[in-house]
Amino acid sequence: TVVSVIRYRKDEKGERQQAGIGSGVIFENERGKVRVVTNFHVIDGGDTFEVVLHNEIAKKAKVIGKDMLSDLAVLEMDDKDVEHYAVFGDSEELKVGDAVLAVGNPLGLGFSHTTTFGVVSSINRSIPISLSNNGFYDWEMQVIQTDAAINRGNSGGALVNLEGEVVGINNMKVANFGVEGLGFAIPSNTVVP
Repeated sequence: TVVSVIRYRKDEKGERQQAGIGSGVIFENERGKVRVVTNFHVIDGGDTFEVVLHNEIAKKAKVIGKDMLSDLAVLEMDDKDVEHYAVFGDSEELKVGDAVLAVGNPLGLGFSHTTTFGVVSSINRSIPISLSNNGFYDWEMQVIQTDAAINRGNSGGALVNLEGEVVGINNMKVANFGVEGLGFAIPSNTVVP
């Protein structure tokens, strides 16, 4: 159920160029339309989008919902070739020390479907967010902290418990020199509504 999400943007000549890649999670089929949750920052700035399934089939998708503050977006595409849908778990049931898997596509399609293993380090970490990246914080995001490896491209992928339920959507990490194992995910109980 974890897919690649490719963002395209037209260049100054009007030609479509790949502008970024992240991950997403297939979660719903409504009347032949499949929905994929990802991060807002994965789709931000794009004008067309593709979703690449586990079998490397690329499908056109459109954004049907997005929210910068929660860093969430929903894409929609047709249901052809889609067979599986994610099940969301209750992120409120997580405990520090619980084992989790981070599933996504770090560094692009070459490393698609990478799974890393870790533990929940904190269930309600407050992370200051600067929406304009100007050094001034606009608000604090409540996230799950994990030491499962999360790399560029994992954004929008699934944080999964050992029952196979999605308990979070991976969205950021601390990438400073000398820092390891500080990854974060939006709790499923924030994602689902």
